[in-house]
Amino acid sequence: MKKLFLLGLVAIFATSNSFAQTASKPADQLRFYLNPGHGGWGPNDRPAATIPYPALANGMPDSCGFYETNTNLWKIAELHHTLIRMGVKAENITYSRTSNGPHWPWVREDDDGVCNRPLSEICEEVETGNYDMFISIHSNAAADGSMTNYPLFLYRGKDGSDGDLAKGSWAMANACWPYHWENFIDHYSAYSLENKNLRGDIDFYGHEYSSTRSNGKVYKGYLGVLRHGTPGFLLEGFFHTYQPARHRALNKDYCYQHGIRLARGICNYFGLKPETKGYIMGTIKDMHAKMKHVLYQYAPGTNDQWVPLNGAKIHLFKAGAKIDTYQVDTLYNGIFVFKNLEPGEYTLQLEKDGYKPLEGENTKPLTVKANETSYVKLLAEATDYVAPAITYYNYPEPVQNTYVGAPSTLKMTEADTKDLAIAGTVKRMLTRGDSIVVLSDDAGEPKLYLIDNKNLSIIKQLSTTGIAPAETDNQGFFSRLNDIAFTADGQLVGVNSVRNQFNASLVDEGYKRGTLRFYKWATLDANPVEWFTSQSSANFYRADVGRGLAVNGAAADCAVITSGVTAGSSRGGRFLIMNVTDNQVTSTVFSEKTISGNNYGEGRQGTTPQLAVSPRTDENYIVDGEAGLPLEFHPTGTSNQDSPVIGQMTDEEIGNAAVGYQCFKYAKRQFMVTPFVSAAGVGGVRLYDITEGLNKARLVKTETTALAAAETATNIAAGAKVNDADITLYLLHGTKLTAFTSKGVEQPVVKNIYAYALNSKKESDDSYTFTFKANAAATAAAIVFTNAADGTEVGRIPVTVTEGENTFTYAQDFIPGDAGTTLNWGVILKGENVARVARINTPDNYEGAIFSSVDKSPESLFFGQIYTNNFIKSGNAGNGLYAYDQTYTRLNSTPYRGYPNPGTTYRIAVGPMGKVWIAEWADANSGVYIADPADLTKPFTQFFVGTRDGDGLFTNDGAKVGSSTPGVAVGGTGADTKVYVANEDMGNDVAVYQIGQADGSLVYEWNKAPSYSLAVGKYLLNTDIAVAAGKDGGAWCSQRRGQGNNTKNVPSLLYVTRDGNVTFNSGEGDFPLLLTGTGGGGFAVSADQSLVAVGELKGIVKLFSVTWAGDVPTLSLIGSFQSDVANKSGNLFEMNFDYAGNLICSGAKLGVYSIPTAENLTTTPARKALTVVKTANATAVENVETVTDVSADFAGDLLIVQAPETVKSVVVFAADGTRVAEGRNAQLTVNAPAGVYLVKVNNFKAVKAMKN
Repeated sequence: MKKLFLLGLVAIFATSNSFAQTASKPADQLRFYLNPGHGGWGPNDRPAATIPYPALANGMPDSCGFYETNTNLWKIAELHHTLIRMGVKAENITYSRTSNGPHWPWVREDDDGVCNRPLSEICEEVETGNYDMFISIHSNAAADGSMTNYPLFLYRGKDGSDGDLAKGSWAMANACWPYHWENFIDHYSAYSLENKNLRGDIDFYGHEYSSTRSNGKVYKGYLGVLRHGTPGFLLEGFFHTYQPARHRALNKDYCYQHGIRLARGICNYFGLKPETKGYIMGTIKDMHAKMKHVLYQYAPGTNDQWVPLNGAKIHLFKAGAKIDTYQVDTLYNGIFVFKNLEPGEYTLQLEKDGYKPLEGENTKPLTVKANETSYVKLLAEATDYVAPAITYYNYPEPVQNTYVGAPSTLKMTEADTKDLAIAGTVKRMLTRGDSIVVLSDDAGEPKLYLIDNKNLSIIKQLSTTGIAPAETDNQGFFSRLNDIAFTADGQLVGVNSVRNQFNASLVDEGYKRGTLRFYKWATLDANPVEWFTSQSSANFYRADVGRGLAVNGAAADCAVITSGVTAGSSRGGRFLIMNVTDNQVTSTVFSEKTISGNNYGEGRQGTTPQLAVSPRTDENYIVDGEAGLPLEFHPTGTSNQDSPVIGQMTDEEIGNAAVGYQCFKYAKRQFMVTPFVSAAGVGGVRLYDITEGLNKARLVKTETTALAAAETATNIAAGAKVNDADITLYLLHGTKLTAFTSKGVEQPVVKNIYAYALNSKKESDDSYTFTFKANAAATAAAIVFTNAADGTEVGRIPVTVTEGENTFTYAQDFIPGDAGTTLNWGVILKGENVARVARINTPDNYEGAIFSSVDKSPESLFFGQIYTNNFIKSGNAGNGLYAYDQTYTRLNSTPYRGYPNPGTTYRIAVGPMGKVWIAEWADANSGVYIADPADLTKPFTQFFVGTRDGDGLFTNDGAKVGSSTPGVAVGGTGADTKVYVANEDMGNDVAVYQIGQADGSLVYEWNKAPSYSLAVGKYLLNTDIAVAAGKDGGAWCSQRRGQGNNTKNVPSLLYVTRDGNVTFNSGEGDFPLLLTGTGGGGFAVSADQSLVAVGELKGIVKLFSVTWAGDVPTLSLIGSFQSDVANKSGNLFEMNFDYAGNLICSGAKLGVYSIPTAENLTTTPARKALTVVKTANATAVENVETVTDVSADFAGDLLIVQAPETVKSVVVFAADGTRVAEGRNAQLTVNAPAGVYLVKVNNFKAVKAMKN
């Protein structure tokens, strides 16, 4: 019988072959023994039901279904054929079997030993066959339906490169791993290309046996099939209990690729001849439809979730010609494979009724290489697919028409407190919209209260009809309804709490087999229905489950998470995550490999954990309980894997016993509100910005969110509601509900902060004095130094900055950098967050229209000054220019009129060196005038040089130079500086003048045609045009348009590229619904081109975020505010952002408004001429260390130092280098004002210490 499957046996002993012995063998002399594991169709051959081949009456599928017997032989067969193509002789390859069976249905008595052979017999053949390598192919198993899936190479021996007992085995497995791993079709739950799963069988199984072969050799190991002397391994290629993987394995071509990949590893190990052709393997699946079948539980979020397209045809094209077609099977895997392909580029296309042709990413060329497989996961859209009308979010961004930012301080008032008739112990409070739902347990009876959070009154009790009754005969029944949560689409769900067991044999006396029940309310008027159930114990023998509940996503397609703790003594916990699609559980995952009470369990969360999806990302969750502070974690999506902690709150003022947090979004950031408790009881609520993580949570300084006195209360919980700019926080304490709100409360006025008037002076002792002004007090500040040669930051000196004048003198010890280095410097200021738009100046009265601009150039001596141009009416004596300092104080009471009879003196701009550019629209005085801020009483100069005609057009040598203009802008710096002018008499096009010269200088006269023109005049028919510099020489243009007149042909706002292409037109599409007009034409663009502010109508300013795709901007409305400086018609004529981001608006008056930003942080560089030269240190100590083993910190006047040796000497120097204190111990009282000090300990280098 052996002749049927033994292709050649030579009776030569081979006991310890190694790579060193075989590497030099030519391919035609190498010998391989291939063992396809199993062989029959019986219960020991790993039968597993699949959708096309379900289990039959005997509990097994028919012979076409999944058996390792089938799949292992397919893999081995293609390994054999590939090795032959690589130069191995066919007669040098031996199979342990070449057929399956022998019969189906399987009957034990029919097993003839041909297909299911004894392992000892196989080992004897290997031992006597003089083989160079032994390969056994299998697939692995865990609990059916689990998410576990990864490869495992097992060799005889112990772990490690020197642990193999058949030398060379580890090296062979190591060589094959990367080739086997490259299967990018499969989802692997563990390991990686670098993190290899190569194991010695003795260590892996924790036991060993010995076998004696017929030649008298004794081999020890665990696996019987490896107990011989030939090097090699057993490969568990994947887990067939991961159900999508076994559906893939029903496809022979998929299995063949396993063999081919393994052959490549062997080729690499032995130096065989690689294949000259390549392959493509991929899957074709539905782009939107998810699998829903009890035999197809998939790892959430992977490609396995999508429905395979059974029966599809995949066409292969090369150079546009179809060269092959693959018929996808109907076995729910979507696999297709193309073989024997010449290297080159190929494309794919789909043919299937009811599906569109492949589009977009799915049509990109695939590059095929020799001896490689190219992988692709194709997704196709059904022809009848209709996108959901609504996209649901766990934490939707609240509707905030008012433009707001994240507050650092929030003033609130106690709006109301009501005592509610809530019976029993509160388990959970959820705030959603205008309602609050409270779950309580009243002596075992669940009660659900629906509360109107506007007037703090109970609307009604929700139905609990349909909740399973208590199991009075079950000691493991804890709660009929233990927790509740909302789905993203607003459906209420709940869960009971019971003790579940791993299986029925683990049910203790007095207990019953537990069933975790999940309920769902279709509406708040409906009875609950049982949604789904689970008897999972999260892989504990026994576990108390149903502790906490959160739902991630809408009810039709979501993940449901709860937790359980082991009934064992550790009381350690795991999370149980069930993915649900259309009311069917599609996968179940349990977390945590490391089990202890202090990981996730009662030691860390207590007995009442509360769960929620993190507002920071849907991938994470937050858990809190009475034993610890809230923490954010990330379930890995794979069973038996630890969930890393992303961050945990550190503010002990909350109190561990505080429970009942709620998260929400506000101003594109994420917040958490939580009760805070002390020994005296619950004290109120605290609000945190958790956008950067719970471990970096920032306390929002709220006023009036504390109770008048702490209360002892069993029931505590918090909630939050956002209504436009206002936040209302709720506190449940006992049976009372208190609301704190910001509505109607005047909030602090915060400026966008910056420094100006920077100056420095070198003193006689080589110290430097730095002076500057700040427009507001800073919460943090520093003088920052950069290398003048390359701009890299060298170091910082922290400083305390107040509003107004600031002066600091520092000895050379404090100046960072190496001796001889020339430094530039600047001032970085951080202020309180700007949460709301607020006017920060007192407007002066004007007659007529006001235009304005601001000096944003730090190189200008007048940086930060604002200028207004007052136009009353044509030729009026009150027309002219005004200047404001950085405190918004007007510097002149009568206008500067630097040219004769300003007629229609209009919009203005400030250039990079502080010059003021003024547009004159009147024909008689047309052009652009330039004013010098050093002396605004001097005549203004005319930019255009040439002859002015009666229409206001300038010409010179036959060239049109410029004309009457309502709008001017300046953009760029140095050689890139450009002036943009809307020339009325040149077709209303925007002319661009390159005034920056190659050496960085600027020209202030122009006597020729513009450098280039942007042909937008056909759109700007109103002619009252405002202009702003855009990207790379492009421009933004606005014009006055009344209500409803923002149209495609005459838009309110447009963007034109340097090449003259209009890539944004506010009159197109639905944009006129967002911007109905531009009454005065005023608008502003931020320096980084990411924010546009537009004066609409009635004094409304709308703000749009800008994202760019090349030179195409996309504007998204992010909020608005009401300006109070518009004229009587509600018009704003000109707007600009200052250097810090404050918005300057001008209509009838000048208004400066602070604008919310992600962070109120600005760095102002000093003028380049104000350099600092680092010399030797003034106090003769070594240069200051920024990172050292020595530390020095102030606690009030007490200086505490730490050093790696006994402290014998401490010397403290002031910033100017003078010695202010000294001592001989690790603690020293320093009676000196706040500031930065230099501390030298023993002979260590000096360190800095900040005294507040």
